Formats: sequence, C-alpha cells, structure tokens
Amino acid sequence: MSQYLIFSDARWDDLCCNVPIAMHEMLKTWQYESHSPAETVQKLVNHIKYEVPAWAICVCAWCCGYIHELRMEQRAFLTSERSENTDRPSQPGLLQFLLSPINDRGMDPVFNDRCSMMVHVMQCMSANIDRKDDAPGSSLPVEINQTPSKVMQQLFNNCIKQKHFSTKILHKFKQLLILGGAEWFCSTIVK
Repeated sequence: MSQYLIFSDARWDDLCCNVPIAMHEMLKTWQYESHSPAETVQKLVNHIKYEVPAWAICVCAWCCGYIHELRMEQRAFLTSERSENTDRPSQPGLLQFLLSPINDRGMDPVFNDRCSMMVHVMQCMSANIDRKDDAPGSSLPVEINQTPSKVMQQLFNNCIKQKHFSTKILHKFKQLLILGGAEWFCSTIVK
C-alpha cells in the first residue's frame, strides 16, 4: 500500500476522508451477510494499522462518531454488542479489530512506539462509547419525575435566555443525545 502512496497525487486530507468512507462501505457489505467474513475485515484493519497508522486513527474517529448516531441495536457491527434474541454468533466489531494489539515481532522499535501511541489514542477516543468516561458521581440527564423532551426544552430555553452554552450544558445535551438517539434529538430541538 505504501509504495502506491509515494507516487500518488492524492492529498492527505482527501485520503483521511476517503478511508473511513471505504470502511463504511465495507461494513455495509459485512452487515448484510455478504461474502466478507470477520477474518477478512480483521486482515484489512491490520493491513491499515501496519501500513499507515494515521488511517487507523481516522477510521476510529469516524467509527466513534458514527456509533453515536446509531440506536443500540444498530451498533453490533461496530462494537461487539449483540442482542440476546439473535441466533448469530457473537463476533468482534470494527472497534475491537482496531483496538486489538499488533503483532510486533521483528518490527522496528520506532514502529512499535508509533503503534502503541496509535492504540492509546484510539482507546481514548472509544472510551466514551462504553460510557467509561462518565464520572462515577455524574448526574443523570433526566430526573425521575421528568421526561427527556421536557428536560431538552428547559435546557434549550435556558441557553436562549443566557445567550451562550456552558460546558456543563453541552455535556447534558450530549447525554440527552446518547439517551434518545440522533433522530429524537433533532426532532425535539426543531420543535
């Protein structure tokens, strides 16, 4: 792969945008039971991690953002989550393939350092997918006697009155987005 990059006229920003798009297309074929077994996906991800570690970070960033747009039942091919009512065997998702350690036998120490940094960066990016970044004492986005729509309306009205967004309010909006999903969040904001 790297021998093609040397003579390529493609710009890095274009490549970093197009690699996640290609992975998305590959995931669609994997999701709909095509002839792409998990081993093929693992091999592709490993090849990306070995040849151009920056692309693996681009794919991970896209994957984390894309997961936030999906409902829980749609996340299966990106994470290893499986619902109990499926007969399909559980297999690792794209994030697990990206976060799996690289076999570094016989590799240059600089490559090993670069790959360990790459995996650490991707672990930090994907930590909030599992909600590991929430503080143990963090407040719930919705109180027991309120509906999420009512909380969203109150937050939005407070932002309009104050004419700014604080970090705390942005965090609450993020929690509501995760709680209700992208479709609910957008329709509630528009109302």
